[in-house]
Amino acid sequence: MPSRPERARHLLLAALVGVACNSGCGGRIADPAPFFAAQELDVEGELLPTACGAAPCHDADQPSSGLDLVSPGVAARLLGVASTCGGRALIEAAPRQGSYLLEKVETSTPACGARMPFGGVLADAELVALQAWVAGVRTATVGE
Repeated sequence: MPSRPERARHLLLAALVGVACNSGCGGRIADPAPFFAAQELDVEGELLPTACGAAPCHDADQPSSGLDLVSPGVAARLLGVASTCGGRALIEAAPRQGSYLLEKVETSTPACGARMPFGGVLADAELVALQAWVAGVRTATVGE
């Protein structure tokens, strides 16, 4: 039979294991629907043209602030490219740095100008899809 100090250590170890198992990321997302919907959303083909490219905004013909979000190659036009807001990159190459494109759609009071899309907000699934797309644009350049 284990001694009293050994039993105390076993109980403490069992308690710590129990806490560790119950405090991890094993929880549930309150509303997983946006995450599933975001997987099906084509950012370049659907989201940017409909939410951002409607005339007279960021279309190819007369892009507001010179920012065309609908023509092919949009990722290359955003990654590391200076915005009109103090030269901040529209999409920063470094993952830990903020991207002005995301700031414009995520915050109600961006550093410059108004929240986008103008006159509305992106749905949760659209925002999740855009965030994932930006992360993918960054990742694609790291591998080059």
